[in-house]
Amino acid sequence: METAAEHDKELWVLDRPNPLGGKYVAGWTLRDEFSSFVGPYPLPIAYGTTIGELARMIAGEGWLETEDPVNLKVIEMQGWSRDMLWPETGREWIPPSPNLPTFEHAFVYPGTVIFEGTNLSEGRGTEDPFLTIGSPNMKFKASELAAIADKHNVKLDSVTFTPQSIPGVAASPKHEGELCTGIRISFDGDYSQTDPVKLGLDLLEFARDHTTDFEIIPFANNLYGIDLKSIIENGNEIPGWGEEIQAFIAKRQPYLLY
Repeated sequence: METAAEHDKELWVLDRPNPLGGKYVAGWTLRDEFSSFVGPYPLPIAYGTTIGELARMIAGEGWLETEDPVNLKVIEMQGWSRDMLWPETGREWIPPSPNLPTFEHAFVYPGTVIFEGTNLSEGRGTEDPFLTIGSPNMKFKASELAAIADKHNVKLDSVTFTPQSIPGVAASPKHEGELCTGIRISFDGDYSQTDPVKLGLDLLEFARDHTTDFEIIPFANNLYGIDLKSIIENGNEIPGWGEEIQAFIAKRQPYLLY
């Protein structure tokens, strides 16, 4: 959009569904000090807009680094409603990333992506990135996963895995060639009772408590928009985001198309 504006070109966005639907909104609004390539705008982790709606909001809120006017045209979808997750669209899943090969991987991604901000494997270098997390120094009993599984309506299995380099997918994954103990996440097809971001946070705290050399790095703050590193390291209660979400939903309303 910035480049099109600078060159006085009209930009068309051919809209497409948000895989997690248009109603799921979760997480804190990005704090300015944690702005980065992975999060440049004051959005929550999951913002529940289509790419066309997001473009309208970015332009309308003045978040672009250009003073030139944006000539934006969104070609709207037909037949999509905000309560539709990807499987309900009936469309073929085309991976947006080599590490998101199915909708199930993408569904859990907003939660388990936080493990990119730790020294644990987020499953890159396996067949199930983001559905698999673990470490050579993670130790727990399978029965200890029951409470989290029940809370989030997911299946959590104790697994062992060894990340390997996969050309074009995961060149140098964390713990490459090392045997890891960890957790495999799966679903029975019902996603309605699962909040992926809250699931990721519960698993993050579980990993902290069951990994002898657990480390969370500053990148976690860029991923989730707040100083999550200090909260986790200090064992503080993770704050809610209810009021922030309500404020964001009100702000995004003028830009919705569906």
